[in-house]
Amino acid sequence: MCGILSYYNNKGISKKDLKECLSSLKRIKHRGPDGEGGILIDTKIGKYQILKTDETPFEIRTDINIEEYKEFSADLFLGHRRLSIFDLSINGHQPMFDKQTGNWIIYNGEIYNFIELRQNLEKKGICFKSKTDTELILKYYALYGKEGLIDFNGMWAFVLWDNQKKQLFISRDRFGVKPLFYFKDNDKFILVSEQKQFFDFKNINLEYNKIIVNNFIETGFIFYDKETFYENIYRFHPATYSYFNPQNQESKQDYYYKLSLQKKNISEENAVEEFSDIFSDAVDIRTRADVDWGVGLSGGLDSSAVIYSIYEQIKNTKQTVKSFSSISPGRAEDESKFIKFIEKDLNIDSFYIDALQIFNIEDFKNFLYHLDTPTPGTSFYAQWKVAELVKQNNITVLLVGQGADEIFGGYHQHFHIYATQLIKHGKIIKYINFVKNYAELKQWNFYKLHLHILKTNINLTLLFKWHLSKISKNLSKKWYSIHDLSKALRTDLEEFQIPFFLHADDHSGMAFSLETRHPFMDYRLIDFAFSLPDEYKMKNGWQKYIIRKASKNMPDFIKYRKDKKGFSTPQKEIIEILKEEFKIKNQLSDKTIFYKIWKNLININIVK
Repeated sequence: MCGILSYYNNKGISKKDLKECLSSLKRIKHRGPDGEGGILIDTKIGKYQILKTDETPFEIRTDINIEEYKEFSADLFLGHRRLSIFDLSINGHQPMFDKQTGNWIIYNGEIYNFIELRQNLEKKGICFKSKTDTELILKYYALYGKEGLIDFNGMWAFVLWDNQKKQLFISRDRFGVKPLFYFKDNDKFILVSEQKQFFDFKNINLEYNKIIVNNFIETGFIFYDKETFYENIYRFHPATYSYFNPQNQESKQDYYYKLSLQKKNISEENAVEEFSDIFSDAVDIRTRADVDWGVGLSGGLDSSAVIYSIYEQIKNTKQTVKSFSSISPGRAEDESKFIKFIEKDLNIDSFYIDALQIFNIEDFKNFLYHLDTPTPGTSFYAQWKVAELVKQNNITVLLVGQGADEIFGGYHQHFHIYATQLIKHGKIIKYINFVKNYAELKQWNFYKLHLHILKTNINLTLLFKWHLSKISKNLSKKWYSIHDLSKALRTDLEEFQIPFFLHADDHSGMAFSLETRHPFMDYRLIDFAFSLPDEYKMKNGWQKYIIRKASKNMPDFIKYRKDKKGFSTPQKEIIEILKEEFKIKNQLSDKTIFYKIWKNLININIVK
């Protein structure tokens, strides 16, 4: 888990360019406080120079420092900031070199199944110097090329210099857990982990993307397709790879993975068993680390499923679990009673933070700076405070429950979509029974809920087909299909919900040098989820039905909670504090307020 920078200039790299690269790397020191590395390459002949910086470990052999660099002797710089997770020795230093091929790599992420993949390569006679997944990627690429990506189970963004082909090989994980952004013009091609890294390049004009800004203010959504808040900064697409040839500067992104919506015929009993097996392993491989780890616990079903799965795996060992939570004592959104119940039930060490009680304006501004975007709501600030709490307790890896809602139908709108789908397909009796059960669970009136569903469908149609088309026709076409649950879930996973949630999770965690891991984002679990009949996700009025059914060791008090909150915060109170601090008197929407504060902050921080 780290931060990366790849800088190519077809005119060659000057000392000024190199200084900007090092400044850009320093800006993300939070992503990698354990060391810095850089390599300069002449892409025409493959000659390289290992750069010594102020924070390069003294054990690393280097060729030059910045003062000794001969201008324009290289046209490619690969830079890296390291957060040590596996093999804490200098053997894990990056950029990492493969002597057999002459290839170099800079990499941010984790390949959770790297132990199994490494064992397979060792059987083929391949030797390893380190115990890192970074070296595994180098060896795997040398043997399998792009075809090897499909074997990786993890999160990643990497840039690999292929010395034989004299080109870059770039890839990002299937669902975009790890960030990767790029800028490209006639001379330069730059890839970074965080958009703020572009602040240090004087010749890049960071104009705001008006379409994205308007979309955010109107809807609260940020990510769709490859665009960002800046006109000429783009997101490298998840589940793709790309070759970049410096000689002709050609590059094209191609998919190595695509999600299928094809359903399979499986009994409920077998589905529950298969879910349990996949989820248990997804959790298990995400506890692998040479550093201490913990669990983010909201008290809801998803994070509770993670912690109960961990408990089952370690209950007969001497291992202990630490959980970290955001609470709001005395307020409606508080989930303390559920968290404390789990704490007592599993005898775990729990740590809490109350975001409102310790709210600080400067801290909130720091949160927005690190986020790289305005925030849609203060729940993401709670996520930030939890990350801070985790690091204060010397934990470097945190498992979280993110992703379950988007693949198993956990949001309120998924209920409406599924109910509408039943009507559309003429399953009236099934619709009536499902809605009646849902109404009973929520203690609502069935007839009022039925009318509410019809009204909601009209509102969704007006919003998605008419209103959003004014902002972006492309966006309105990609939004929910309000009659198809699988398509709606896929949209949430790939376009609207998960992309920003993962972005916020990554940036908030890495601000405190913390790696977050997501068992529900395991591609095996996601493939399985989308192959299931919809009734295994929505049944008897319950959403995420199969998770509840499979969580056999979880008490009903948690398993069958009827409310949904997540990391909630008292947003109204925080908004009032922000209005007073920034002298915002007129009745602006919360999202407009967040945008104005973020824009002002970024304008101050951009170095030109």
